[in-house]
Amino acid sequence: MGRRIVLAILAILSVSVVGRGENRPPSEIYVGFPLLFRDASSQLFGVHGDVTFPVRPWIGIAGEAALHVGEVYAEKSLFTGMAGPVLSVNTGSRFRIFGHALLGVATSGCGDFQNGCQSATVFSRAFGGGLYFLPGNRVGFRVSADELATNFADNHQHYLRLSFGAVFKIGK
Repeated sequence: MGRRIVLAILAILSVSVVGRGENRPPSEIYVGFPLLFRDASSQLFGVHGDVTFPVRPWIGIAGEAALHVGEVYAEKSLFTGMAGPVLSVNTGSRFRIFGHALLGVATSGCGDFQNGCQSATVFSRAFGGGLYFLPGNRVGFRVSADELATNFADNHQHYLRLSFGAVFKIGK
């Protein structure tokens, strides 16, 4: 099932790249550092990245990957790969507000406890948004917050994920 979800995400991303027109806004690459917060959980380090392909000036398709290292779930690292729509609003200045709804998979080294601690891949989702600050034409900064939800060992895990980093515009 995890392979089907990954293939669906790749298909969505490839269709959005092929369907790009000449007068669309540039694509964006984001690289940042996430922090996860949950009861009895602490994250030591993380890296978070996404690529957004615009469909219209106010909507795009994003694909993201994140690695959270530390005591995230059952004292193991957590990897997520998700994709979905991103809506954004220009404020008329160098700031832009955005919201996203991402669906995909999460993998943890200790996600299945039936025969001891085994790796498991489960459905994940992230709903949230943030703020871009674009002082230049090609490079900007982003802060975001969302709720990351997973379902390991038939239990729901809900995390508050805060992320900050740099945005790079690519294309015309």
